[in-house]
Amino acid sequence: MRKMLLWTSLLALAVAVAASAAPETVLLQFKGEDGDRIRYFTRVDAKGTATVLDPKAPGKTVEFPITVSGHATSIVRIDAVTAKGDLVMGGSIESFAFTAKAAEASFSLAIEGPGGTPPQWLTLPTPPIVMVVRKDGKLIGIRGLDQLPLLPLAKPPAGDDEQVSPADALERLLLESSVPLFPDHPVKVGDVWTQTIDLDVAKIMDVTPLPAPVKAAMKTISLPPIKAEYRLEGFETVDRVECAKIHGTREWSLRIPEGEGEDLPVGVTESVRVGVLIMFDHQAGRCQSITQNISIEMKASGLGSPTALTLNIHTRTTRE
Repeated sequence: MRKMLLWTSLLALAVAVAASAAPETVLLQFKGEDGDRIRYFTRVDAKGTATVLDPKAPGKTVEFPITVSGHATSIVRIDAVTAKGDLVMGGSIESFAFTAKAAEASFSLAIEGPGGTPPQWLTLPTPPIVMVVRKDGKLIGIRGLDQLPLLPLAKPPAGDDEQVSPADALERLLLESSVPLFPDHPVKVGDVWTQTIDLDVAKIMDVTPLPAPVKAAMKTISLPPIKAEYRLEGFETVDRVECAKIHGTREWSLRIPEGEGEDLPVGVTESVRVGVLIMFDHQAGRCQSITQNISIEMKASGLGSPTALTLNIHTRTTRE
């Protein structure tokens, strides 16, 4: 009788623990406190092939492999939390090491942090970008874009009533294309939510340092929206942290026929598919890990011979 009571008690305890570890519903929100510093380690591996025009044989193409590998350690900081719970955030790269190879060429660059090798011969500057992110993940504010070194290469877009700087144009583009990552209501295991991201080519061209004729031709092209879908798969413990397991996909395709614009006689087809697995610490309100698999296929015609690029990218970011 005592053994039966013991086993019954243990079973009840196990059921209670399991129930507490897997809530029926969860409200997914980013959280933080002033002064938080979160360190992430990211690993990147990419492989693909490129087909380009052969400079030694006009009208013919040559195919060669492409590989990229490396890692980086980054810091996400919380500068402030507003009364609504919005996060004022910044970030920096502490160290990195990358190697890229294409055909017979190779390139490597590494700047390691404290205790790493090679010695610190260069200190990475802190990016000037500060963002305001809503609890659901939507970007609602950004500043510091005017300090980016590449933006001066793009001339301010001409308008009928105003001249907008490249930094202001990029800010508008980022804010208007940002969508929430999480729904505004609690979700349960098996729930699905979707996103649609509309891209405005004209606004993209406003911040791109391309020749004016190319910009004008590109602005006549309409891009299809990017569609994303996310699903709460369940709950898992990662490094002793209970996480919501979220699987997502994003797909995007584009086809521009040859002669779409007289200054852009090249035809382009492109497809991109992204699969992402997010392990989200729903109690602390931050990502524990993010794994992405990105597949890119591009083809171009109208150059005398077709050219192409196929690239598969795998990234994994983990909280340290």
